Amino acid sequence: MKNTVKYNIRKDYKLLVEITSNISDPPIKKWALTYLNGHLDHYAHVVSKVLSLSINNKIIRILEIGAVPGHISTILKKLNYEIDIVDINPDRAKEVFQSSEIFTYKVDIEKEALPIGNKQYDLILMNEVLEHLRYEPLKIFFEVKRVLKDGGFFFISTPNITPLMRIRFLFGKDYIDDILNEFEKITKIGHMGHYRIFSIVEVVKILKHFCFEPINISYGGNLHREGNIFINKLFIFLFGKKMKKQVHIIARNN
Repeated sequence: MKNTVKYNIRKDYKLLVEITSNISDPPIKKWALTYLNGHLDHYAHVVSKVLSLSINNKIIRILEIGAVPGHISTILKKLNYEIDIVDINPDRAKEVFQSSEIFTYKVDIEKEALPIGNKQYDLILMNEVLEHLRYEPLKIFFEVKRVLKDGGFFFISTPNITPLMRIRFLFGKDYIDDILNEFEKITKIGHMGHYRIFSIVEVVKILKHFCFEPINISYGGNLHREGNIFINKLFIFLFGKKMKKQVHIIARNN
């Protein structure tokens, strides 16, 4: 994408905090506020990419899959996109979706088909979802293919396996966070934590298998930092954007 738009999330930060604070379930509210503050750069990158994509393409109707806590969909609605969301339990953040008048579908995407007609959306977002799937992760790709318009766009973001993570993996450190904490999220917040981390090559391979054409790959979110400060600075100096926490892949539905 040659034309780029940079979205400043700070102007909407107060709004996002306010609507998140209205969530009635205390554990979900606490998690959502923490998630918001840890993903501001990631959100800004996603919205910037959507705005940039819209310059030369007709992006009107958007579906976000796995949308709770609802921050990205709220921003896009405010920017006058028509947006619906799919989530395993959207009621967890019903106050967020109600305040923004966003239509919700309650669907377990690994077990159920989307209750949506064929070729309905110009853009489908699946942000930080793929790594949580543990039953049939490919099922949703069939459904995205079906409900996305011909020539429409599929935007995936997923955790980036950084060069530092790869080096530490050689010394016995897992890519995934503490596995017990990740499994416990099922009962604490209503969905599985990180189950499997995918490389860029793997995501691209899956997309091509379903006849999506990757057209843009970028890195977003905060810089990955852990352990020794000197090592962090060295890896950031050597690898730059590849040290960011998320990778974003935009693909066209051919």
